[in-house]
Amino acid sequence: MKINDEVLHPMQHNDDHMVFVKLNSTKHHLEQLECTAIYNTKSITAQATIYVLIMTYKAPSVILPNKLIEGTPGSISCLVEDRRPAADNITMRIGGNLVEAVVTVQESSITGTLYNTWVTVTEIQRAWNKKNVTCCEYNTRFWTDGFKMCSKETDDVISYIFPPASVKLTLQMENNITGEKPFTILIATCSIEDSNPKCDASWDTSNIKIMTSGEEKSTQNIDNGSITSIYVAFMNVSASDDGKVITCSPNCTTEFNNMPSSSVVIRVLGHSVPPASVKLTLQMENNITKEKPFTILKATCSIEDSNPKCDASWDTSNIKIMVSGEEKSTQNIDNGSITSIYVAFMNVSASDDGKVITCSPNCTTEFNNMPSSSVVIRVLGHSESAPCDDNISISAVIGYSVGITSGCFVLTFLSVFLIWRFRLKRDHVQDNADYVDMNLQ
Repeated sequence: MKINDEVLHPMQHNDDHMVFVKLNSTKHHLEQLECTAIYNTKSITAQATIYVLIMTYKAPSVILPNKLIEGTPGSISCLVEDRRPAADNITMRIGGNLVEAVVTVQESSITGTLYNTWVTVTEIQRAWNKKNVTCCEYNTRFWTDGFKMCSKETDDVISYIFPPASVKLTLQMENNITGEKPFTILIATCSIEDSNPKCDASWDTSNIKIMTSGEEKSTQNIDNGSITSIYVAFMNVSASDDGKVITCSPNCTTEFNNMPSSSVVIRVLGHSVPPASVKLTLQMENNITKEKPFTILKATCSIEDSNPKCDASWDTSNIKIMVSGEEKSTQNIDNGSITSIYVAFMNVSASDDGKVITCSPNCTTEFNNMPSSSVVIRVLGHSESAPCDDNISISAVIGYSVGITSGCFVLTFLSVFLIWRFRLKRDHVQDNADYVDMNLQ
């Protein structure tokens, strides 16, 4: 037996006629082995490629960064080094739970063709914070009974930095605003939940001065080490602060993208109320005539005593609004309710007479049975006189109805006749009255 020019000395096994040769080096990997058997005067030569298996007792290693930050690229890896063939079954467990990972194989030595195998996870979970990582190799390719080797247990755990999962803000009034008590204490409570490490609270109070603020308490999740911290701030508010916004944001030692925050609108009354009433008035710039077939209609809507302020919603029966907006708002200093006046201008004609304009409140809070106000448009204001050359229809009531259709001559004649009859009847009544008086004398 020989490899290249190196002569080997085989050892014979008598039972099954097998011949063994012992190699003390791995340098013959992938080289050609030549074996010649001689029987009497005949010889037979066989050749084969040598494949040297290398299975070291070097345990898999865990590659763990000192710190992993959410939103920043990072990974956790297991490495199995210098194997031939490459390790074919490697598992990673985090906190005792099997995780799915990406397997990659690299050659570690070109001359010796040894292989390194990596098992890597790049999508880190918050639940893995402060958990141990264990890597194990299972090789059953050339060992029928299997071969298992795991990484050494260490005190190293995953250190994963992440922003708060949520921020919750609540506002509480010490008492309602009244004429006798125009101020009250506002207590803002901000809960910054499940962050690692703990984050402080940053306040935006719409220029309302904070009297005092601080941390109330903190608790830690025993499973993943995340921290929930509760902060409070005290402010002195009045009715003029109604509608302002309080915002609580986390202030963390690590900069994160897209951190949560929470905002709440101050309601001094303690709750929202719908408008007490809605009043709508219509005003014409001038009456419709043949010379002026159009006019400007001004609609004024007063939405009274709501909290918070409500906008105006217009239904104009398909008449186009030229311009609209808020005219003014006033606040009741006793209860903080708001009355807002809105106006809308429309161009109307005689064809719009009888249409209905409606103003309804549009509030940020949904209320049931909110008031509204509707007014019918009366563009002409009163009937116009008809020209003399037109036919007219008249209904007059003087004890009974008379209908006449004629020209101006008939109308004039009828008017004179009615006036003559009226005066004749009046003189007749007066004569009778004088006759009665004379008889009494």
